[in-house]
Amino acid sequence: EAWAGDSDHAGATLDLLAGWFRDRLRGTVLEHGGEGSEKKLLGQLDAIARARDIAETTANKQLMFEQLLFNICSR
Repeated sequence: EAWAGDSDHAGATLDLLAGWFRDRLRGTVLEHGGEGSEKKLLGQLDAIARARDIAETTANKQLMFEQLLFNICSR
């Protein structure tokens, strides 16, 4: 609920998540990780990007974050 309070906070949280997943992706690529790991991380980054687009609308932020967490965990 706290994340969903305002768009600025939601955007900052999504930026932080995206940065963390980008760092993981870079580490995977540098370590010559498996292609499956890279695809999973790219899917998670795509989910964050879609949530970022939604966060800039009048959509329910709490539901957006809940869906994002579900998408990230299920990939």
